[in-house]
Amino acid sequence: MFITATEAGPTALIIVGAVLLVAAVMGRQIKEISLADGTMTWVDTVGEELRNAPTAARAVEVASAATIISPEIQHNEEIRELSHAAYEQVITDRLRSAFGRGAVKSPTVREFGFDALVATRDKKIVIQTKFGDPNKSIEPRRVRDVLKGSLESPQADAIVLVATMLKPPASVLAQAREFAAARGQGFTYVRWTGDADTPALQQAVEEHLQS
Repeated sequence: MFITATEAGPTALIIVGAVLLVAAVMGRQIKEISLADGTMTWVDTVGEELRNAPTAARAVEVASAATIISPEIQHNEEIRELSHAAYEQVITDRLRSAFGRGAVKSPTVREFGFDALVATRDKKIVIQTKFGDPNKSIEPRRVRDVLKGSLESPQADAIVLVATMLKPPASVLAQAREFAAARGQGFTYVRWTGDADTPALQQAVEEHLQS
């Protein structure tokens, strides 16, 4: 587990240090790093940084920087899971700061279809999170997966998909809204890559709560 935090730490380039700096300067991916006590692969280095990150926010910074440099690193199951877990916690933390801990629920082991749930007396807003390459648009299939997964959600009034990736084509978003509307739900896509995007996340949830 990561320690809950409300503020992001230093930039990921500082955290990963010379590894990412060299990768950026050389314009290529680093596959292996020689250390004093042996050899450590690029995947091992990023994995260690994620496992030892003091906060979820720090882990997201590391994962984002590493994914920009080497997108295929997300093919590693452990790194993919650590990246998503950290991102999910950061988004949940921001929602709790905005709406109060009592209004934001995390799923139990028996609950499916959401990463967080913002609930009031009259409304339930499902939050789904997706982590990926911040420089690329989210794949349409990942949007569809969220919508299909929401079928198992607790009678939500709306679905808010929060992701690091750029928005998909307008036609994909239109289809997503139509799919949700057919079930009496709203749908919004929010790109969140840092605290500068938190107001947009809060606004999206508030609009669904007030609709």
